[in-house]
Amino acid sequence: MPKLGPRDKQPALVLGRRLARLRLVDEALPLSLCDALSDDTSLGAIGRAGLSMDQLDALRFMLSRPRSARRPLHPGLPLGTRGERLLVADYRGKDQAVLQLGAWGQAQGLSRRSAEGLEQAVDELLLNALFDAPCDQAGRPRYVGLSPRERLSITAPPGEAAEVRFAADGRRVVVAVRDGFGALRRTTVLRYFRRCALAQQARLSPLEQKAGGSGVGLYLVLGTASELFFRLRSGVSTEVVYTVYRDRPWSLRALLIEDDSSRGRLPT
Repeated sequence: MPKLGPRDKQPALVLGRRLARLRLVDEALPLSLCDALSDDTSLGAIGRAGLSMDQLDALRFMLSRPRSARRPLHPGLPLGTRGERLLVADYRGKDQAVLQLGAWGQAQGLSRRSAEGLEQAVDELLLNALFDAPCDQAGRPRYVGLSPRERLSITAPPGEAAEVRFAADGRRVVVAVRDGFGALRRTTVLRYFRRCALAQQARLSPLEQKAGGSGVGLYLVLGTASELFFRLRSGVSTEVVYTVYRDRPWSLRALLIEDDSSRGRLPT
């Protein structure tokens, strides 16, 4: 076997470091995932319930792959998978994108229930990207407090539209929503999920907390995902990648949060 040179070793070193930052939990329950990700060095958490050792190893190695130009959307999609892209600038465009993605999901073979979950996720992620993420020069949320009717009149300025990308293969249906502000933080994501999970545990519906900033919408997204990735670049971009499995669409398997500690390996 030929010796590995420095250029050959580098990808293996990166993969090894990322693999070490994945935590395993017995079941991918929200509180277990939050506990596993509360350490800033954690890249993600995977639920191992129901997986053989071979299946678990395959999933771990796949999720350890860094995002790359060859696999920009999801590390599990085969090389060469063709995806589509939408730009969404206003509330009407958001509604159209939700309907388009729901129909696309059903065309991929998702059940109506799974397609509705995908629609709900896209709706929430676009609302966040269009109306929660934008900030003024002082870092204050630009549209906080606007009523739904007032939001109807808002159009994102040039260069600030939300980006939606989507693709599928025989295993996964994947949708990503990206904004160019980078306001979301790991601690915020985990606080939202923990608060809502504790409310559910106490038999209190998190939907009772409808005030802005409660995180209910993101928690509902988590509840319909098979895998959920957060790619967070402070002050640059936030991208949330929502994945649903074709065969077990309502079984949460993995939660990953890539933040500024891995910025050097995340292409824009």
